[in-house]
Amino acid sequence: MENEVNLRCFIALDLEEEAKEAIARFIGNAKTSFPEAKWVNPQQVHLTLRFFGAMNSSWLPLISSITERIAASFPKIPAFISKIGVFPEPRRARVIWMGFDALAEDRIKQLAEELNHQLWEVLKIEAEEKAFVPHLTIARLRKPKRVDLENFRLPGKIATNLYRITLYKSTLTPRGPIYSELSFYPLKR
Repeated sequence: MENEVNLRCFIALDLEEEAKEAIARFIGNAKTSFPEAKWVNPQQVHLTLRFFGAMNSSWLPLISSITERIAASFPKIPAFISKIGVFPEPRRARVIWMGFDALAEDRIKQLAEELNHQLWEVLKIEAEEKAFVPHLTIARLRKPKRVDLENFRLPGKIATNLYRITLYKSTLTPRGPIYSELSFYPLKR
């Protein structure tokens, strides 16, 4: 089609506002002890289920349909944000993230597995090769750096519900990515 364009898109689970506020407080405290990190705007924190990169816009209706169907079949996920981690490893970290309790993590993985299955069935989009780790990216490092995770202790568990699946467009800017909602679907009550 002539008017097809490539978009940078991803599908994510969204957090409740109270959890974003708690993450904002954590980031505010962590920034002072780790100023070299580029910290994520807490309002943009989300749990990416699937990143597409540059994607043909003609896929959007089918991806939206898949996302809506999956959201209608999965109940919202009560979760505790209960750990801090890094990718790829503490000796040469590039990403600092927050993770979930084991029960929530299992349910998130089930949802992601079903999403990948449907994307393959309908659009023949293969799942990523690396293992899916449910996480919330809170900071990125320009160069790999040793990160002592003892410096990043949560004051306690942050309770939330993962309550909807959103299809986002990501626009890269010199100041960082800007995420725009294309469509969203509440998880089953």
